[in-house]
Amino acid sequence: MSQSNDTNRDEKEYKINLKSYQEQERYFQKILAQQSNPSFFSVYSQLYLDAINYKALNQAKFEQMKSMANTSDKKYVELIVYLQKLNANKSVDIASQEVIYSSLKPLLNAFDSKTQTSLLRYTALQMASLYPQNTPERALAKDYAQDYPNIISDIFKYADPYKLQNYFDSTNKTYLEQKILSTYLKNYNQNQLLGTLYMQNNDFNFAINELSRVKSSADFTSNYNPFNATISGNNRTGKSKHFTQLEFSKVMLELDTKIKNKTATPTDYYLYANGLYNKSWFGNFPMSSVSYRSVYFDAQKDKKVLDLSEAKKYYTMALNSSSDRELKATIEYQLLKIKYNEFASYSHTTSYDSGYSYSSSYWDDGFVQSLKSIAQKYPAFKADVNRYETQYKDTNYGKKAIKECATFRYF
Repeated sequence: MSQSNDTNRDEKEYKINLKSYQEQERYFQKILAQQSNPSFFSVYSQLYLDAINYKALNQAKFEQMKSMANTSDKKYVELIVYLQKLNANKSVDIASQEVIYSSLKPLLNAFDSKTQTSLLRYTALQMASLYPQNTPERALAKDYAQDYPNIISDIFKYADPYKLQNYFDSTNKTYLEQKILSTYLKNYNQNQLLGTLYMQNNDFNFAINELSRVKSSADFTSNYNPFNATISGNNRTGKSKHFTQLEFSKVMLELDTKIKNKTATPTDYYLYANGLYNKSWFGNFPMSSVSYRSVYFDAQKDKKVLDLSEAKKYYTMALNSSSDRELKATIEYQLLKIKYNEFASYSHTTSYDSGYSYSSSYWDDGFVQSLKSIAQKYPAFKADVNRYETQYKDTNYGKKAIKECATFRYF
């Protein structure tokens, strides 16, 4: 099932559940209102529902509840006070938050662990709405409120590593921010997370600085050489050479330095482009630049790891600076793969199963249908395939590609 179908199903389920909850709440409110001699918890329930619906405190009912409270009930009185104070807060500056948390901390100790978690999540939800857009604080608070700390947070997939590092290094974190961050970092290695994001941004110097602090046993390792380009669309074939994430970043920095110093050879450009391709969603080492990779992609959410424009740029530089026809045949084939992946992505703009990629078996129906669809929608790609066959059929690499690649059978 595609991700778009999953999203539609989740939205439909959410609307059904919301409607059911609202109907139950109305029925419950009606029952509470009809009570002539309400108990402490009946009055508390009315005030609690008012608070989570952002209604002003009913002072008369609150005084009534206070007068009915025994020693063990006082924590519920304090909870209503806290919820009203939390709802009234409109600032995320340190001083304002600490006023809130000075009431929260003693309250947490009065309740069981399940209620504590619920109260922390509700607090995080209120705070998330106050933080500026596109900040680590907002994203982490929002995910924490939805009880997501055990899955890959989107902020950890595509965060700005410079902002995230500043946030990690900041000593001015509130009580809740510290609690949320410590919860998340139980499941992540902070240095590896930052190193991965710097790899995603092609900032290999910063990546090395972070990844060199990761224990070698925890370092991501590829079973394939990320500087290889093979007939396979995802380059997961050929002689295996293991590369750790740190080793990969070091070689990429060496090549990047040569390019910036204008000392790069055509082979250097080619190897650098291979590295860029292989750290993308389509390559053989995607985990070097993203903390989680699904076999599905979302064309909007995952565009950072779908973008092959930099790889295309350096393949083109390698092509234009080389006089070696075998290397040119290899590079031109890589450029065809990039065009195929781009067209396939355009054809499945919401979500795209890896069954449609070059990693698929040549006989896979999805792959064949994808090729046929691209042939119909993008005649320019067909022309490029035919040009490649004409231009490079006399080279060893061209012969191999034409024989083994399914694309040439359908164009």
